[in-house]
Amino acid sequence: MTQLEHLLYGYGTGPLLVIPKVRIEAEARRAAEIAAGEERARRQLPLLLAACWGWNLLGAVCFGWAAHIDDGFLGDTWMLTGFALGYGGSLFTVIAYYVRRAERGE
Repeated sequence: MTQLEHLLYGYGTGPLLVIPKVRIEAEARRAAEIAAGEERARRQLPLLLAACWGWNLLGAVCFGWAAHIDDGFLGDTWMLTGFALGYGGSLFTVIAYYVRRAERGE
């Protein structure tokens, strides 16, 4: 008899703890759901990073455009647009990612 069997079943006295089959099956299903959620998150993370890089690139383009405009008001407008797109786009993309994960129960 192995050490695990001694812990579970004692020394010939019967099992120390009886776990119902329904609970064992429920725990196995939950473990499979967690593994599937982790796999889904692993696939979606590169897409999240690409989206954030895209927002930051778009914000940088707006900053560059603001630096080349002669009109002060339009330059400020493009600069603020670059801030909003670069920071806000990434922020809301990450928030949406975590909200979707929370809705799925991950």
